[in-house]
Amino acid sequence: MSINLPTVKVAREVYDEIMKMKEDKINLKDYCTKKIEKMYPGQSPLEITDSLDDILPKVESYFVTRKEVCDSRGVGAEYELCESLPHMIISYSLIHNESLWLANFRKCRATILRTMCSMPWQGFEKLCVDLLKISGVNPVKQTKTNQEGIDFIGLYNIDKEISLGIIPKKYQIKVIGQAKRYSKKVEPGLVRSFKTYYDETRNGQVDLPIWFTKNEGPILGIFYATSSFTRRAANFAQKEWIILKNGEQIIEDLTKLPIDKNWFSQDKKGELKFNKELFISRWTNRS
Repeated sequence: MSINLPTVKVAREVYDEIMKMKEDKINLKDYCTKKIEKMYPGQSPLEITDSLDDILPKVESYFVTRKEVCDSRGVGAEYELCESLPHMIISYSLIHNESLWLANFRKCRATILRTMCSMPWQGFEKLCVDLLKISGVNPVKQTKTNQEGIDFIGLYNIDKEISLGIIPKKYQIKVIGQAKRYSKKVEPGLVRSFKTYYDETRNGQVDLPIWFTKNEGPILGIFYATSSFTRRAANFAQKEWIILKNGEQIIEDLTKLPIDKNWFSQDKKGELKFNKELFISRWTNRS
């Protein structure tokens, strides 16, 4: 018996299921066909083909939108549509020929986000400090506990980035930052509070090391959060020139660090599993 399929519902379910998978290549036409056959048995081949004509473009549009969002955030999308093979999606790691360890690191993004949320706050701050180091902030140090809402400070040399001939050598930007392990979206209030700490630092109201305070460069604020930011929080930060880094962007930055093979162990099936304890220990078992 013919059934009028809820194509939007089916397409969304297919997309959500694939986003939880770890395969490097997926044929969307085959996957959608099996999905229809399972959800709505009794459909004839012709009826399935008619349904696919509506479902496939919807599923593919979800992946296109996801890639656009990831590109805007500087994050690698989990999958991209293959230009040479119709209805085929390919993982980011396969497209860019990444190592086995890095590919598995990307596939464990959801687990890594949960792991970062469970880290001791000191460890998460150290992780953020390491990300600043690989971005060229040097020196960069954690501040004292309860240092007026500022978790770390550093200096960033921009003379090597700009060659206009008008930037003095060793010209530096002062960087201040805050790190929050959050599972819910960050509201504007937290970003406004950070802006207050930013202003107090700029006005010399915060007791910070002399190597930082004696520098006459401008101040840049950066706010790390394991979750995401509300639209209002993001709009406020953009207006105030505060850089926001959400959980996905933090993981993307982590891919620039050497991936420790010990973060993965093989299960009985030979599949690589992410080792949360060893990941956390990298930033908690050091002074």
